[in-house]
Amino acid sequence: KKFFNLSYGEKTPSREEWESLYNERVKFIAPTQEKIGIDAEVIDLMSLSPLDEDIIIDSVKKTNRIVIVDEDNPRASMASEIAAIVSDKAFDYLDAPIKRVTAPHTPVPYSKGLEDEFMPDSNDVVKTVQNILNL
Repeated sequence: KKFFNLSYGEKTPSREEWESLYNERVKFIAPTQEKIGIDAEVIDLMSLSPLDEDIIIDSVKKTNRIVIVDEDNPRASMASEIAAIVSDKAFDYLDAPIKRVTAPHTPVPYSKGLEDEFMPDSNDVVKTVQNILNL
């Protein structure tokens, strides 16, 4: 196993670094890329406060699109905050609407089975990416 030392604001982790550090989150990205044959730029924010807006804005400028994946509710969440930042600071670079993949706007269910259905999964990400790429 490799170890990487990353500091806030220095850079976006490489795919190898990202997969090493955030293996649990790879479950969303790998199936998306395999199912529709894309090479997505993945940003896993190292900190939410302070928020490194430059990494997000630079990615939008490079890809002209953004899909925000967040397990939180869609209202008053980091997903909505990031969407607001992108619409404010990078709107002219967007070739497609900002999309958020989040849990529904309801309380989190107590049952483990219902909670699994409640959380966004790779199929939700695939559908959203296909939608903004017109696939």
